[in-house]
Amino acid sequence: RAYQKTCIQSGTGFGGRTILQDTESEGYYRRLAITVPKDTIFEALSLVKRAVHEGKIRKSRGALFVAIVKRTCADRGIALNGRPRQTFAFADR
Repeated sequence: RAYQKTCIQSGTGFGGRTILQDTESEGYYRRLAITVPKDTIFEALSLVKRAVHEGKIRKSRGALFVAIVKRTCADRGIALNGRPRQTFAFADR
């Protein structure tokens, strides 16, 4: 994760700055890079890049990236805030 943090801070490693074209949200992207596995980040960037190429961006590149990361994290049980997801188990009565 230290590598991820360094890459996001320098703005070169993941290519997020050029693909997302969003400098206003760099702080949030930096936080995501620290808490989310790098394969998830790369996958989301790849999907955004494909959507740009196909002309399918509705709102913005950054919004699509965040939506993909959030959905992927939810599907894989990854907590975005750095804490494990809370699960509840109910005993049969």
